[in-house]
Formats: sequence, C-alpha cells, structure tokens
Amino acid sequence: MAKENQDGQEKTEDPTAQRLQKMRSEGQVPRSQELKAMALTVAGAALIFLLGEHFGTSFSEIYRDNFSLDRGDLQGNNAIFIHLSEAAQSTFWMLMPFFIGMIIIAIIANTLMGGFVISKKKLKPKLSNMSPLKGIKRMFGTEGLVNLVKSILKVLLIGGGATLLLNLYIGDFINLSKLNVETAMTDMLVMIAWFTLLLSVSLVILALIDIPYQMHKFKSESKMTKQEVKDDRKQSEGSDETKRRLRQVQFEAAQRRMMEEVPKADVIITNPLHFAVALRYDEDVMAAPVVVAKGADLIAHRIREIGEEHRITIVEAPMLARAVYFTTDLNQPVPAGLYLAIAKLLAYVYQLEATPFDIRDDDKVRDQWQVPEDMQFDANGKKQK
Repeated sequence: MAKENQDGQEKTEDPTAQRLQKMRSEGQVPRSQELKAMALTVAGAALIFLLGEHFGTSFSEIYRDNFSLDRGDLQGNNAIFIHLSEAAQSTFWMLMPFFIGMIIIAIIANTLMGGFVISKKKLKPKLSNMSPLKGIKRMFGTEGLVNLVKSILKVLLIGGGATLLLNLYIGDFINLSKLNVETAMTDMLVMIAWFTLLLSVSLVILALIDIPYQMHKFKSESKMTKQEVKDDRKQSEGSDETKRRLRQVQFEAAQRRMMEEVPKADVIITNPLHFAVALRYDEDVMAAPVVVAKGADLIAHRIREIGEEHRITIVEAPMLARAVYFTTDLNQPVPAGLYLAIAKLLAYVYQLEATPFDIRDDDKVRDQWQVPEDMQFDANGKKQK
C-alpha cells in the first residue's frame, strides 16, 4: 500500500531529480549497516593476516619486557609507572597501522552504498528522535520487525558459525600452551584472523539480504504525491509567466546581438518591405557568404534603418531575399543553390563601392538575380509552383 502525506494524498510517483538532490544534500541516502559491518570484518581479518607476524613479534617483546623485570626496575617511586607507560606506548605504536587501516576501511565502507555524503543537517540534534511515542512506533513498526529478524539471523548465523569453528579449532587452541611465546602469539593471531574471515561469511549473507531491503525502503520513502511532483517541476522550471518573461528577455537579447552585426554586413537584400536579410562575406575566412541578420516586418524595417545609418548597400531583390530568409538560419552560410545569384549580387555591390553613396541608385535596381525554382518562396514561406 502506498504511503500518504499529511494531507492524505498517496505517494505513488517516482521522485524528481530535484527531490533526490535535496534528499542527498540532507544526508538521506540508502545505507546498509550490514554491508559496512561485513566490509570492516573482512578488512580486519585481512589486516591481521598482513600484520600477524609483526603483532606476534611485538607482543612477545612487550611480554618479555614486562615479565622479566630486574630488581632495579622496581626501585624508586615512579619506576614501575615509567615502565608501564613505556609498555603502553609500545603497544599503541604497534597497533597504530591496524587502527589507521581500519579507519580508512570504515570511511570507504560507508561510501559503498549511497556514496560519500556529508550533511550538516544530520549532525544537528533532533528532539523528535527523543520522543518515546516515536520510539515505540519504530520498535513495533515495519522497521522494528525487520531489525528483529536481522538480529535473530545474526545470532543464528554468527553463533552457529562460532560454535562450528570452536569445535574445529579447539585442539589448536589447546596446543598453543605448548609453544613458545612468540610462536604462540603469531599462531593465535592467525587463528583469530581465520575465525573473523569465516564468520564474515554470515555477514555477507546478511548484507545480501539487507541491501535490497534498504534500496526498497529508500525508494518507498522518496515517493511523491502527484501534487508534489507538479509543485517540484513548477519550482524547477518556473511558472508559465516566468517562462514567458524569460523567453522574451532571451529573444530581445538575441535581437540586440543580431542588430549589432548589421553594420558589419556587405549588403542588405530586401523584399522590399516585408523581409530584409543582411549578408557578410570575407573570402579569407568564409567559404560562402553568411547571414548576420534577418527579419520580417518591423525587424526588417529596423535592419534597413541601421543599414542606411551605416551606409550599407541595400538591394531590392524580393525573390532572392525570400529565398535566403526561408532557407538559411542566422550566422549560417547561404546554401549552394544560391551561390550563383549571391555571387552576381556581391559583384554588383563591389562595383558600387567606387560610386559615392549620395548618388547611388542601388535601391532602384529590380530583381535581376535568378533563383532556382526549388528555392522560390511566396511571402508566407510556401514554395511557388
């Protein structure tokens, strides 16, 4: 049965990316304590195997130093305390590699499921966690039942495994008393490592059970109601009014950038009133002329105005203007089918460069540049037949 929120709505929807990100920032990620326990146990056994000889030798030295004291070592008020302090320091430095290794493994084990997450919210104390009612609810709820089952499995698996191993190795434990101290210490640590490693098999079984449960629990807890999904998407994407305003701002910014390119154009082709296309061609860096600005109606009028202000050649060629407008995107080269017509147009424009601007008659030139039939459009963008 799906969970419900405070308003009684069922949580049936998968969480959004924003919800998952928020949960992660708050430290809510799937975690398996059994997986961490298994990793630490296996790592601990491996470290004992690696450091067993070192531990055995060091323990033997500490043992001999503490049980073979001279009379002089016991004289003085602080002599025995100094001796014990040295023994404690030796033990500490002997165990330091093991402790460092276990700390590193503990950090890594904590990231095996859910990744590395640090959340300040998790560190803050919550008074609700101290509520007796919530504690009773957790004890007798689904979570409490699952923990009870896991605890029973731990007792059965670990207890059964320990009993089996003791029966198998009881003779070896008894024989330790017949060995010298150094050998006995080393053999005992090896047996402890094997005990730990073999008992970790039971923890592997628990981890394989707990991991799918924790994933299912996290997925269930992260479910959302349909209204929460709608609110979340609205918050991430913005309201319709905000989106309209954003699109308007983006459009205006794009128009400003486009108008800034008009003074760099070599020629402006017009319809003459409804369309205007500004072309630029630099034979050193361009394979073909590029459309730096284009527009219809008011935008076309503004392109013509800017062109007149900067004395850009304006040519009235309705068919060619429509062909370029409907076939070429902004900042893209004109299609190959228009190369010939554009080349003739630019040749005409370059001839005008030697003519003073105030006596030019280029706006009176009629559409004399042929456009391929498959690129002939009417004012509505439909191909002419």
